[in-house]
Amino acid sequence: MFELYSSEDKAKLFDEITGHFFDRNFGSMSKSDYETMLFRIMLDYLREKEPDRCSDYQISKILGISQSRVRNLKIKAELVYPRQGFDEDWKKAFTADVRYAKYDENSGLVKMNIKDITVLFELRNYMENNGWYDEYQLNPKLFQCPLDVFISLCQKMDGENLIIDDDTKKKLKELEKLNLNEQEKSALDLLQEGRYQEALKKLGKKVSRQFLEELLETVPFGKTLKILLEAVSSK
Repeated sequence: MFELYSSEDKAKLFDEITGHFFDRNFGSMSKSDYETMLFRIMLDYLREKEPDRCSDYQISKILGISQSRVRNLKIKAELVYPRQGFDEDWKKAFTADVRYAKYDENSGLVKMNIKDITVLFELRNYMENNGWYDEYQLNPKLFQCPLDVFISLCQKMDGENLIIDDDTKKKLKELEKLNLNEQEKSALDLLQEGRYQEALKKLGKKVSRQFLEELLETVPFGKTLKILLEAVSSK
């Protein structure tokens, strides 16, 4: 561990650790706080130098502890030693994970694996603050929510408002030639009328994957949803 740190980097770590014990404060740091500090030091190193070893599984193998304990330590380390700028950087991590998303046309849910538990916590707080919801599962890394909620989430994060011009309306008209169900037909009509929020609600009523692909290809929803298009088109 720490092989890729310079001697200067290691010296700074040593100074930080000893500073909690040899400045008239010996024994004042609890075992739990000491472990959290050491875990944060290791996590900072892995994120910077060996990002492929940051998974719960890899860290559990390194430390010889359970993956659930690793997740709890990640949460505590973020609370005690919050990363600078992480209140915005988590969005980049979320966007990177969207490329692995799947759309379940039977349930109408977008499902994706989010590797970093702290990203998932920030995401759920963001959704709660915006009045959205996701569906919890026993799998601690699985995030899933209705398609309409996912679209609203991505647009909000991208900071882009949906604008459908005349050219896009013509393309939407072409989609009417597809074999559409009632929700899909209604969503197309509402989009062409500019009633975007009502159209999104229709998209949460189990549309087909084919229709979703065609719609994401046609409508300028934003960069994050283009990543979703690439993900669902590759399945």
